Parts: sequence; structure tokens; C-alpha cells
Amino acid sequence: GKPLVGKVRFYFSSLSQMKEDNQSFYAKFFLTVDVVADCLLDKVGPHVDWWNPKFIFSNSVSDVKIEKSVRKNRKENKLTFYYQVEGEFEDAYDLRFFPWDRQELEVALTTDWDDQFLILEPAQDENGETLSEVDTKNNISISSKWDLEDKVRVQLKSNDSARYKYSQLNATIFALRRPWAYIATTWLRTFVVTSLAFSSFAIDLGDAPSRD
Repeated sequence: GKPLVGKVRFYFSSLSQMKEDNQSFYAKFFLTVDVVADCLLDKVGPHVDWWNPKFIFSNSVSDVKIEKSVRKNRKENKLTFYYQVEGEFEDAYDLRFFPWDRQELEVALTTDWDDQFLILEPAQDENGETLSEVDTKNNISISSKWDLEDKVRVQLKSNDSARYKYSQLNATIFALRRPWAYIATTWLRTFVVTSLAFSSFAIDLGDAPSRD
């Protein structure tokens, strides 16, 4: 038969530990997958035994924590699967314009079900705009040196193996460095300490008190 189509939405609730030296960041987000499955609604048990794809985050640094729940929507003949995800992800930081840089932080999602069984697509509204979001006001625990843009870019990519084809979604959030916050906390302190050190050369040795 035809493969199932999963409409995927990302909702980033927390972002922290942006590590430029390790090229990584830590994120918490909710993942919802809407699956139109009118012929399977009556077969859904409390644990949805037939739905067992393994979600793989190809750029995760370590094991990702995932919690799942499910809800039926008989009006639209679909199932909605909810995942609460938490983990550290690697991404290459572009520091060419530091400290006026803008970083694209990406989470890459795929599954162990190939396209014969499941196709992942970005959830969109009637105008083709993504439904994925980032919470820039409430629960984002990003440091004071960064601001987050309130948009998420979700792109569909193909992840091919030797025999099978897998769909992959890359969700990208955008972080803008606050240059003056960095200058005030790092450059200015270094400048003051260095200036005080060099000022010691202006002291006349004859004016210095003897230590005898």
C-alpha cells in the first residue's frame, strides 16, 4: 500500500549551553507528528503497537531523551503523536563576522522507516508557511549574549542508503549575538586590565618607595 505521511512540527521551548569551542548547543523541544490513518484508527490501542519508528537525530552529540504520547482525532481521521525531546546537538559555528555573527542552529531528524512505509513532511498552514515555532519569551534559557529570531526553517532532505531512501527534516533556529554585551563583559574588562598594567611604565623609578 501507500506509505504513511507524517506532518511534523517543531516547537523549541529551551535553548542553552551554546558551546563555540565544542561546536554544539543544548535544546529542549516538542515534536508533533500528524498521521492520516483513517483505516487504522480503530486498531489503535493504548500504546499504538503498530507505530514504532525509531526517531534518529543524526547530529546529536549523545543519547537524546524522548517521551511519547498519542491522541486520536476522528474528525480529521488522523493520529497525532507527541514527543518531548531533550539533548545536545552539534553544528558548525560561523564566526567570520564575530562578534556581529548570526548562527544557524540545526536539528536533523530522520527515522529507521524508509519511504516505502513513512514519509516525513514539514507541517504547514494553508499559505505554505511552516507551523514550527520557537519560544523567544517564556522558557528560552539562552545566555544574555544571544537573541533568538522567532522563526524556524524546516527543510525536507533525502537521506539515501545503498538500497533504501529515507526522508529527513532539518529544523533550523537562528541566534543573533549581542555584540555590545560581549564587548562590555569581555573586551572592556580586558582593555581596562591591560591599560592598568601598561600604566606602570609611566611611573618614575625615583618616585617609587624604597623597599630597603
